[in-house]
Amino acid sequence: MATARNIYPEAAVNYSVTVTCVGGVATVDNMAVLMNSTDTITFYNSSNSDSRIEIVFAQNPPGVPNPPGPVLFNNGDSIILNPGQNSGNLSPEANNGSVNYTIWTYPGGVDAGDTYSVQVGNGPLYVTAKSANSTVIFTPPTVRVPIGGTIQFFSVDILNHAIPWKNNNNPFTKPAPLTTTYPLGNSQAYTDTAGTGDYPYSGTSAAATGGGGTVKVGQAP
Repeated sequence: MATARNIYPEAAVNYSVTVTCVGGVATVDNMAVLMNSTDTITFYNSSNSDSRIEIVFAQNPPGVPNPPGPVLFNNGDSIILNPGQNSGNLSPEANNGSVNYTIWTYPGGVDAGDTYSVQVGNGPLYVTAKSANSTVIFTPPTVRVPIGGTIQFFSVDILNHAIPWKNNNNPFTKPAPLTTTYPLGNSQAYTDTAGTGDYPYSGTSAAATGGGGTVKVGQAP
């Protein structure tokens, strides 16, 4: 007689992100989080901070009507935290999605740090491309994904855009190397296989030969 196996679901994890903001400069202990939809995340403003902070979540991607990336956390566009305060445990509102965020002093509106990332499930983080005035414009030009995170470039004009990576250092090679942007319906997500680092790229199309951006992967060195 066969013995039935007990299959237990993977235990949920609570991730924490602690921001210390001193003199208008923020340091963050967990710059890029990759989590499951059953996990939670808590943002902290350290008691060592000398100011309130505002954590501002970007649209995914910015500047696009009806963006394909879902809103991940049901807290509006930002979270304001006093020194020593935390956001409480936040649960993702979608099974898959990604968001970049920035940290600002509050009040005053001074950008205090870098670009930071949370990915839920398979993501991806979206970046748009279009050609204008002989330049390929990528939005956002600087993004961050977690190690093993995903990204999806897509064109918002009718053109395809080549993406040459500096020194051929392409971090997104799964399921194939990311080399070209296409309109959204023909684009796909690519997974980081290179690990921590900053990866600059440029852009070319039939109408443009300049422009570019940077993808940051994981924690800054």
